[in-house]
Amino acid sequence: MTVLLNYAFTLFLIGWVLLSKKHQNSFVPLFISGFSGIPIYYFGRSSSGGIFPADIIAVTIIFRYGLIYGRYWVRIAVSKRVFLPFLFLTIWATFSTIYAITQTDYGDKYFLFLLYGIGRWWSFAFFVLLFFSYQFDNNDLLKIIKKLFFAFIIYGLFLVIHQYGLFNLSGREGLGPRIVENTQNILDTYEIKSMFWGSNRACVGAICFTGFWLAILLWLYCKEHNWRRNALILAILMIMGLIGSWSRSDFAALFISFILFILISKKKIGVKAKKIGSIAFVLIFNIWAIITILDINIEFPTLERFSVLFSEKWHEEGTGKYRIEMQKSIINYLLDNKEILLIGKGANGFRSLYGNEGIWSNAAHNTFLHNLTELGIVGIFLIMLFFYRILRLARFYSLDIKSIIFPILVSFILGRFISGYATDSFFAVDAMLPANIMLFGFIAVNISNIRFPFKKEIE
Repeated sequence: MTVLLNYAFTLFLIGWVLLSKKHQNSFVPLFISGFSGIPIYYFGRSSSGGIFPADIIAVTIIFRYGLIYGRYWVRIAVSKRVFLPFLFLTIWATFSTIYAITQTDYGDKYFLFLLYGIGRWWSFAFFVLLFFSYQFDNNDLLKIIKKLFFAFIIYGLFLVIHQYGLFNLSGREGLGPRIVENTQNILDTYEIKSMFWGSNRACVGAICFTGFWLAILLWLYCKEHNWRRNALILAILMIMGLIGSWSRSDFAALFISFILFILISKKKIGVKAKKIGSIAFVLIFNIWAIITILDINIEFPTLERFSVLFSEKWHEEGTGKYRIEMQKSIINYLLDNKEILLIGKGANGFRSLYGNEGIWSNAAHNTFLHNLTELGIVGIFLIMLFFYRILRLARFYSLDIKSIIFPILVSFILGRFISGYATDSFFAVDAMLPANIMLFGFIAVNISNIRFPFKKEIE
């Protein structure tokens, strides 16, 4: 069922792009293509490598509008001084991977994973170019946010219905035979409920995290009472979905980043945003209190997992223990291999460490150590440069027209950094494309109404 839904969803987005007269109308289908974590085509026996709906929509956009708007897109993306740092990062990822291949005998298995890693990094650059080349005026931007509201509402409703066990929309059956074989023993546990539409809990958490911040944008941009009510509904739905995703890192990221936003926003903006966030959190707390008092048997897996963190043995048991042990093992490995620490093992190369002492996963479960292992210190510097350019651009624009985008982006990006302590929050090649689409898409929403040209102004 979920696989058929995935094909229908992809065809729907293709039709949306092809039938749209203006290229700006392709922004929303590109953004929401990240909802699906099920590949359309596999390289291998699982979703560790494949072509996803997001890839197909990006190519469709180029096919539909590229010849007419291609040069225009590049001019805008380059003028914002954001695309070039990411292009340098992609070139570095390519060099790091080729160098790693020439220095290490990975064997046929890991060699193919590294080749896919190179391709995925260039697809990341493709997404950045497309997302960051849109320009909207305030009216168009508001229309975009409203369309995204409807998309996230529908996604959130299906997500919560799935989490409560009314339908099985995990998409597990669409992730290739290796995933199906390796998850036979967890069909009756909450592990399947925490997966949705082929996305793991970290990706589902990233989507809900993004949806909450879109609700904040909708609340701040709209003056109509009914749309502020809609924003509140979306915020509550995204919090519910996040709780059910079993993603502690994204839950903590949302809580901390929202508090930060209130603190750094200007008084007027902070008061407005505080209303929706406070109401949403209070309503969720009240629902939880009523359920507790009446002893209603409803599972809150994320909150149950959080309870372990407040025990004296949080670092001695459960996934916290395993993550800390793996982080120590990764750090020791990098300190013992200075060349890898500097250059990296190449895109998607972390998985070659699987089986080393203390390393029990194909992913680091820490976005900083994951990227450090694959791209080295040079790669980490280029990643930080990319985010610095985004925030510098947002800061300049905020000072110029008293915009809200700087506090929004600071809080959003910091939230992704916080979640990155325990998950592969961004730029992980393996199975994390939905999270990356949400990252690129949300940042693009906020900088899309920065007008071209203004290159000299931000020097």
